[in-house]
Amino acid sequence: MTRELSEAGECGLTFFGCMSASISHEIKNSLAIIGEHAGLLEDIVGMSEKGAPINPERLKRISAGILNQVRRADDTVRKMNRFAHSIDDPIRRVDLGEMLGFSCSLAERLVSLKGVSLQVLPGEPSLQISTYPFFLENVVWLCLKHIAAAGTGSHCLELSVEREGTDAVIRFRIRGGEPLLEIYENIETECRPILPLLQACLSADPECRQICLRLP
Repeated sequence: MTRELSEAGECGLTFFGCMSASISHEIKNSLAIIGEHAGLLEDIVGMSEKGAPINPERLKRISAGILNQVRRADDTVRKMNRFAHSIDDPIRRVDLGEMLGFSCSLAERLVSLKGVSLQVLPGEPSLQISTYPFFLENVVWLCLKHIAAAGTGSHCLELSVEREGTDAVIRFRIRGGEPLLEIYENIETECRPILPLLQACLSADPECRQICLRLP
């Protein structure tokens, strides 16, 4: 198990760096908008000092904009905090559907830049497994990254969680994009160091245009 952790570790560091950079970018965007609103308030104060009347509605709009960005930044920091804590306990029991939704929230900004929208479909409630949360998030991200990179324009990726016998299956259904087998080969190659650690396997179904991640 130590060898498997070591082999997965390099992928994990790359994943952690990528997500941290994306999250910090979201926070920076919120701070930039707050800075713009602060500049507008400064302009209003300067104009009022010269005798210009203050428009209460404009102040309300600026205040609402600041509060909206504060909430957005707070949500982003909460997401960053949860992501950082995903490495606290190497193995723990997780709700797979809830974890999939969180993984999509981490990746949403990056895949949207490729013209891909994510939709997590309702699945089996409270489907729980014991796993490495951080490395499972890593595999989900690698699937999303390669599917988004292969897009030929705007398309939708549907994700779902199902139980099959004693296993749990995450399905990635692709609506549009490049040939599925090319996407699958890229995903399988990059996920190869992590899959043994999770005791997981990947498969592709070109007819249904879906990639499946099977977990014990």
